[in-house]
Amino acid sequence: MDLDHRLMTPPSIRETHRASAPDGTVIVWDLRIGQPNVTRLPGPVLHSIEHALIAYLRRGSPAVIHAAPMGCGTGLYVVTTGALTFEQVAQFVADALEALLRATAVPMADVQQCGAAEYHTLSGAQEVARWLLLRRTEWAQASITPTTTAEEP
Repeated sequence: MDLDHRLMTPPSIRETHRASAPDGTVIVWDLRIGQPNVTRLPGPVLHSIEHALIAYLRRGSPAVIHAAPMGCGTGLYVVTTGALTFEQVAQFVADALEALLRATAVPMADVQQCGAAEYHTLSGAQEVARWLLLRRTEWAQASITPTTTAEEP
């Protein structure tokens, strides 16, 4: 199943893929921030949010494996293990965004831990974090219509 990106209404968090692994369930969550094909996050902002989510989500829960930016620049994927609910993931993300607001530097944004250490903006990431938290009640209300792809029956 694929999605009609024209009908998405960010901000939102939704489960996009679920797979069984030998040691449990792996779920990929779509944290959508920008409107597909309309708005995308500036590179340094997205990069800084990625670093913050990786650092703070992993500290918040051992169920969080990774966070990675979408190539289109409209959001991030959050990868978890275990049968997590939307409410649990939304709380993990909210807690990570709150930690980002308290941060005095972007986590792991140095030449030792980052391949583009100068490509960050704490203030830009914090602005997006504030915007997302103010709209938390909208995260589950994503208007998303599934479409069928040629590979599916």
